[in-house]
Amino acid sequence: MGSEKKYDLLTGDEFIPKRSSQKFATRENAIKYNNLKAKERREEIKYVQEPLRKNFHFLKEELGNDKEKEFPVDYLRGAKYNFGVFTHFRTVGDISYPCIYQFMIVKINKEKLKFIRYD
Repeated sequence: MGSEKKYDLLTGDEFIPKRSSQKFATRENAIKYNNLKAKERREEIKYVQEPLRKNFHFLKEELGNDKEKEFPVDYLRGAKYNFGVFTHFRTVGDISYPCIYQFMIVKINKEKLKFIRYD
């Protein structure tokens, strides 16, 4: 290696790298920088991930070992269930159903939803 100086991505401090791909003066700086970047990425999607996580844990607890269960919409509202987030859609026959991870959501009527676990 030569005496070519680089600048630490975290601190901006000048250093002489020991490897050509080195971007940080110390391993601690690399860890801190990567942790900060990971936190930024989590914060960017928190508005979706947080309600998904809460819905998932609610369904997991409420269904227990049951494969499917119906809930009145009012009960779900009272439990702070968020109706606006899904992870994907699953097609059964000609119908696509919204899902939260392994829980498929089937609208029974205006006042009732059925959740079906499809592990």
